[in-house]
Amino acid sequence: MLFLTVQRWADYFLAVCLIAAAKAVFALIFGATVSVPHLVTKPTVVSELLVLLAAIGFLTFGFVTALRQSTLQAVSLVLAVIGLAWSTLTEPNLWPLCMSVAVLGITWVMEVFLKSPRLAKLRSNG
Repeated sequence: MLFLTVQRWADYFLAVCLIAAAKAVFALIFGATVSVPHLVTKPTVVSELLVLLAAIGFLTFGFVTALRQSTLQAVSLVLAVIGLAWSTLTEPNLWPLCMSVAVLGITWVMEVFLKSPRLAKLRSNG
């Protein structure tokens, strides 16, 4: 179901990542979580989370602003949502979030490579 409705929720996923990144910045500044102030945070874990969320936000922004999303982009966004949900369940394990960044990054590189003029030139000559 997520795969079929990517166009509807992709903007919201970007917003969730940016809100979570903002909460991580506040947790770094204040040394505690924003929602529950008595929970003390570890700066290393929060900074890793901030970097991963910023990377997901950056990579998702390209997909959200595209007029049409390819099937590969839709699959990678679904996997990113699953990775974000999984990492919140297994906190402080961040490897599902790392995998989400890797999938989004590979997809972004593939999309850039497939749309490059050099590749189009090779296709027309070949």
